Amino acid sequence: MAVNGIFILLIAVFVLCFSAILKPKITYLKFISEEVGKITEEGFGFTIPVKGEDELGKLSREINRMSITLKEKQENERTEEERKNQFIADISHDLRTPLTSIIEYIDLIKENGFESREKFDQYMNVVDRRLLNLKFMIDQLFEYTKLSQKDFSLTREKTDLMPLISYIDFEYGRIFKKLGFSWAIHIEESSFEKGQSIFVNIESQTFLRAVGNLLENAKKYSTPNTEITMEIKRKENSVMLTLSNETNVITEQDVDQLFERFYKGDKSRSSNTSTGLGLPIVKKIIELQKGEIHTAWKENRITFIITLPLIEER
Repeated sequence: MAVNGIFILLIAVFVLCFSAILKPKITYLKFISEEVGKITEEGFGFTIPVKGEDELGKLSREINRMSITLKEKQENERTEEERKNQFIADISHDLRTPLTSIIEYIDLIKENGFESREKFDQYMNVVDRRLLNLKFMIDQLFEYTKLSQKDFSLTREKTDLMPLISYIDFEYGRIFKKLGFSWAIHIEESSFEKGQSIFVNIESQTFLRAVGNLLENAKKYSTPNTEITMEIKRKENSVMLTLSNETNVITEQDVDQLFERFYKGDKSRSSNTSTGLGLPIVKKIIELQKGEIHTAWKENRITFIITLPLIEER
């Protein structure tokens, strides 16, 4: 009997100890369940107080991580939706301006343009310019949309940069000089030997398109009779191509926003022929080439720096 009594007492002590150990965990588990319910009411981002380093504490941390991650995803989706709506609004605004002008001049032609050959020609010249502007804007919009598609890629191949640089020098050198600019290309001698090939993995036509956009910007926004320069140098396992020009149109405050779509700087200086997509297209192209592009500003000179991985010759 004594043995049975001791055995029963041990069982009772074990149950009491087990209950004492288990009760806080059950209480915390109920607390977790109640707190998870609050996520439904308050939304993702709500977190549960973490108590301890045991499995329940780990469970609380995982729930918190999930809640924060879903909150960030929700905010990113909301931001992207706002950007999309802004994108559509900006497109509508930019396309409406030339369309409105075309409609107005067509109405003028209907009213009295046919009575005077001089007026008719004048109105038609305006309509023609507006149509060309509209086509340019639609082409840029189409190109930007195409480059932004997730499944879009470029067929890149091993390419020597030097023939492309020579083409750029020939094509734009004479244009810049004719417009009164000083133009020069510098290849850093400590980086590349004279006549040495510089191999990169790119799609050459779109690369020329990107550089062409930068050069057209330089032509359009450079201070008259100043120097426009291009420099090619090596940085570790990459080649850096920099384009620099002086400008009194773009300001230091504009520099960090130049690659944002539809950004045109000070609206009072913005041209109606600009879509604000030229530099975003450049950025998309360079990124698709697995390169990087950024800007620098110093003493009224803006510099665009393109960095591309080098293919080392063996």
